[in-house]
Amino acid sequence: MTRARLFFWTAAMVIAAAVVPRGAEILGMHLAGTAWNALRLTAPFLSQAGEVLAGFIGGALIGLLQWAILRRAKGGWIGAATLAGGGIGIARAIWTPLALLAAPVAGALAGFTQERSPRWPRAQSFACAWVALALLVPFPEWVRALFLLGAALITAYGVQIP
Repeated sequence: MTRARLFFWTAAMVIAAAVVPRGAEILGMHLAGTAWNALRLTAPFLSQAGEVLAGFIGGALIGLLQWAILRRAKGGWIGAATLAGGGIGIARAIWTPLALLAAPVAGALAGFTQERSPRWPRAQSFACAWVALALLVPFPEWVRALFLLGAALITAYGVQIP
């Protein structure tokens, strides 16, 4: 991978780590609310459906971003990231702190299906854990920013597979 492509990868992952989870949550809740309204359902499980949809949407966006930047990425990468995001969404729907445990596992499983090198799943797992910590634990904003930057740098390490 060239230095320019690695730089774009790292910058894209910093932006994605900061924007995608929060944006996907808003979109997931909106889609769930729209479906609930169209089907004339009552409120139970509305927020849980929104969390699950948010996970799938966020995972798909991250997979699409990986596929767009990396040359060796295949279309299956989007599916793996979508399923991983869905797993995190399901964990959040059950109990929000459970996402702290589900994120590294989902990242490692998605990374393993994307690239068989041990470096890639490890980097994905650490990056997902750091993003989950940044978004779920009430740190000051500058600490969150450091976690998100660290997550992007960890994925850059994983991308540099020899």
